[in-house]
Amino acid sequence: MLKADGSTALVRHVPGSTTDRIVFSVSPDGQRIAYVVMHFQTGGKNGCNYPVIPPGCSPTITTHLRVGNLDGTGEAEIYSGPTSEYPVAWQDGALLIAVGPAFVQNPGELNPYFAEEYRRVSPTDATRLFSTTSVCPGAVALTGPYTSAGTACIRGSIVQRLDWQGTLTTLGDVAPAPSAAAALSPDGTRAAVARFGSTGLEPRLLLVSGGKATQTATTGFPAGWFDGSQLLYVTQPGGVSSTFAILDVSTGTSTSVDLGNLSGGIDPYAPFFVRLGA
Repeated sequence: MLKADGSTALVRHVPGSTTDRIVFSVSPDGQRIAYVVMHFQTGGKNGCNYPVIPPGCSPTITTHLRVGNLDGTGEAEIYSGPTSEYPVAWQDGALLIAVGPAFVQNPGELNPYFAEEYRRVSPTDATRLFSTTSVCPGAVALTGPYTSAGTACIRGSIVQRLDWQGTLTTLGDVAPAPSAAAALSPDGTRAAVARFGSTGLEPRLLLVSGGKATQTATTGFPAGWFDGSQLLYVTQPGGVSSTFAILDVSTGTSTSVDLGNLSGGIDPYAPFFVRLGA
């Protein structure tokens, strides 16, 4: 456990070995935990040792999803299979599961969880309650952090909101750019968007809502929203001197974030996590 003052404490141990990856999510009330043990098997070939698995190793993966009380009691395995999936949140008593690649090479993720699909499942027996693929199939990007209102969904130049009941709402179009990356606001009414033109990422942030796309005076890449007006963004995405700043979209003013001694290229999504609710 990491507290706000920087102190840490041991909560519990979970099963696993040096050839396993553990991904977990604790319920908002701090009482329950869901976690997966992702076991990697590489057939015993020389040089094929997790977590470094070179091409040609032909690894396989088995995922075990367990749910129980945070203190270790009442725990049960509710899913086992070959899919790379892992819990990222608790949502109104259900689990939000991200489905993504088991192995990441040359990453260029459009959301913090490498999610190609989100599923809401029962924490009792893993019964699937909802899947984003039923609404956003095909060549569609789930982009930005999830929020209580849903997730941003990109279809070419079209920016949409997909809520957790499966309703798809178009926020706007960033054409003529062929693609974009977006971060949905917590209330779902708008998205901060980075637009990709013919020569790569365009510098200016856009705000998309009500069918309109408005260019801001801010250069950067959206990372996520703290509330309806405070947007975290990367000032120079991919640059060696990039940093974070917070844009107040109501006033257009930005405030730099002090990163202390940290330096180098910044992943815009790595530090951003949100709470969905009870």
